[in-house]
Amino acid sequence: MTSSKYDLIEFANKVLPKEYADIFNTFSARTDDNNMDDALEFGRTATFFLGGTELKTQDHIKSKKLLFKYYHDMAKRGSSVAMRDVATRYARGHHRLKAKKGELVIKPDFKKAKKWLKKAEEKNDLACKGTRHFIERQIKKYG
Repeated sequence: MTSSKYDLIEFANKVLPKEYADIFNTFSARTDDNNMDDALEFGRTATFFLGGTELKTQDHIKSKKLLFKYYHDMAKRGSSVAMRDVATRYARGHHRLKAKKGELVIKPDFKKAKKWLKKAEEKNDLACKGTRHFIERQIKKYG
């Protein structure tokens, strides 16, 4: 099990209601770290459960950072889907979220977002067009 997957499971068990944590744990036990499709499905499930739960601001920030780390690990292993996800997360500022007076402070890194998107495009990932459009909107909003 990758350390980023372990970190996500440990965090989910702390913050999720027990019934969600049980489902999440059952699912995570069935995924194979060496199978990229399983690894991506685990990431999507973690995003669904952690994103669908009311979390305190600090826990929300930690969940975004842990998910970023997990997808970044998969992107480094060569997944174009994860590369697109990492590009999106850089454009959203998930890699360095902070809280100021209880509000999220978003600091996107568009240079890194474009770098990871380019890597996905080099793998002929057909969904990159939508990701590029999203990053361009984020640049207009925050850039």
